[in-house]
Amino acid sequence: LDTNSPVFVSDISGNTVSNNSSFGMHVDASDDVNYTLNFGASAAVNGNNTFDGNGDAGVAITSHDNALGAVTVSHSTFSNSVAAANPDFNGDGFRAILEGFSRLNTFTVGDGMLPRDTSFNGNAGSGLSLELRQSSAVIDPTIQTSTFNGNGNDGFQIIRFADSKIDNITVDNNQFNSNGSDGIEYRFQGGRVDIDTLGTLLINSTITSN
Repeated sequence: LDTNSPVFVSDISGNTVSNNSSFGMHVDASDDVNYTLNFGASAAVNGNNTFDGNGDAGVAITSHDNALGAVTVSHSTFSNSVAAANPDFNGDGFRAILEGFSRLNTFTVGDGMLPRDTSFNGNAGSGLSLELRQSSAVIDPTIQTSTFNGNGNDGFQIIRFADSKIDNITVDNNQFNSNGSDGIEYRFQGGRVDIDTLGTLLINSTITSN
């Protein structure tokens, strides 16, 4: 999906997306687009999503310029992605790359309920990855009631470069087991990291054998 219309809203539920050579789904947002992506919003009616065995990433989001987004993910499985031709992706379950002045004002993973039914397992790269470049921003991301197991790299990964900004990271009631590198990785490089405005909360989670 090449998203450059002014407003783009999507409910993504009840889909099986598997064994594609490059990306199960790729959303590319640019210019001044305002986009909303709800993975699993109508799962009670239409069923859960499965993204399995895709190249580069199960789901990829690339956001540029002044694009403004809101992304929620629940009732979805992202598994067994493999590295393919795109050098910015490594076989990740779900990976978002923001650059320019683009922002995610909402980024919420998991529905907050048990049992956990959102998972990022068995991917060659990271299960879930956020990368911020230039002056982009992600505001108050919440990762909850999800599993991140058996990925080749990290379970959950945040990479921040230059003058990009990410605030108030909440990780609550998740499982991070048997990943090839870290269960959770926060990597901040370049620019100024202001410890008064950069906060992270990690509670009620299991992190083992990474």
